[in-house]
Amino acid sequence: MTAIGLLSSLQTLLVAVQNNPHIMEIIEQDCGNLCAVILQHGVLDVYEEAFVILSQLTLNSISPFMWQLFPLLYQCFCDDGFDYFVDMVPAVHNFITIDPPAFLSNPANMQTVYDMCTKILENENCGEDAQSHACKVLEVMVLQCKDTVSQLLPRIIKTVLERVTKTVKMKLCRSMCLQVVIAALYVNPIGVIEVLEKLTMPPTGEPVCSQFFSQWFKQADCVRGVHNRKIGILGLVSVLGRCAGPLPAYLAACAHEIVPAFLALFSGLEKAYQTKASVDSEDDAVEEAEEEDLEIEEDELESDEDDYDEDDAAYVENLAKMAGSHLGDDDSDDEDDDEDIELDLYDTPVDSDDIDEYAEFKSMLLGLQANNGELYAVLTSSLAAEQQQALQEVIMLCDRRFAAKQSKLLEAQGGFQFSHTLPHSFNF
Repeated sequence: MTAIGLLSSLQTLLVAVQNNPHIMEIIEQDCGNLCAVILQHGVLDVYEEAFVILSQLTLNSISPFMWQLFPLLYQCFCDDGFDYFVDMVPAVHNFITIDPPAFLSNPANMQTVYDMCTKILENENCGEDAQSHACKVLEVMVLQCKDTVSQLLPRIIKTVLERVTKTVKMKLCRSMCLQVVIAALYVNPIGVIEVLEKLTMPPTGEPVCSQFFSQWFKQADCVRGVHNRKIGILGLVSVLGRCAGPLPAYLAACAHEIVPAFLALFSGLEKAYQTKASVDSEDDAVEEAEEEDLEIEEDELESDEDDYDEDDAAYVENLAKMAGSHLGDDDSDDEDDDEDIELDLYDTPVDSDDIDEYAEFKSMLLGLQANNGELYAVLTSSLAAEQQQALQEVIMLCDRRFAAKQSKLLEAQGGFQFSHTLPHSFNF
């Protein structure tokens, strides 16, 4: 218990100095060596605390010293860390995303991550929560290392699809397996489709490719969260954007489901963005109120006043209730978008505002309309009136988002630039 308490205090210290690179540099080696001793000696009782510290030490940057701990993390996983895989994931995510050039400089790193995730997905004793996290790590690696991960894609796709063919109790686990394939389609549609066309579904021997797309489109309205919907849109745009002629056979059978799938993803995405904006606004309000309260406390200490203000106390109490209610939002039955909120915290390059799924969709659709009218007609001719209206609304939303981005860019540049040269006379 003493060790756990000390490590918890160390975690608190790291949180406090996280944004001070100089202090982090001073204490990094001692903290890292402490974690190394824990992992090397298999001190299971404090594994969770050690993995939290590792994730904190790699949150903003990863030094050459910390890279030495990555193989140790894998060795720990192989020896006795299967049960702690979920606790390892934040640190593994950091090693993949914080310094991609360093991660890719050693080809063994990608293989290490793949091996860890594969062992979890193929182990029947591992819970589906851990397997969902393994899929998320694979998706992150696919999106982060898209230019160099191609050699692993066939094995990654085979691994996650084999997991889907077995018993799956959690909807999230099945969804995350499919998300890995969708992410791979976004990164390398031609190569991934070649892999899918070669795979068959046991025990029937039915081709995987057409069945995968059919199931994907049918389940589009079941996708949750901002990230999953966004990558779904981008993945499908990537596939259709490479159709120079008629739809290939694996898409032709479900052609009438493609645009409705887009509409379902966009409908849910718009609501998810609104929910996210609302939560972010509440977080900002709570944070500002806490800062104001801290300033009040400091002023009271400086003035040596011991007066107890009941109004201030009630205000702080209300803030605490607000924060508590926000923490409980994950279990709300009113909105399913937060079902996999924990996995959404593991960001990828796709989550950047620089990648606009609305713009990508509009560009693809207009491109088909201009250059492949036959395919455009196949996709849109069977739409019901309400679906046609929904499609127009998506296009209009694309335009509004573009205008809003241009406005923000202009504002960041200081607004409109007017000429300082005035005319000498005016003609009315």
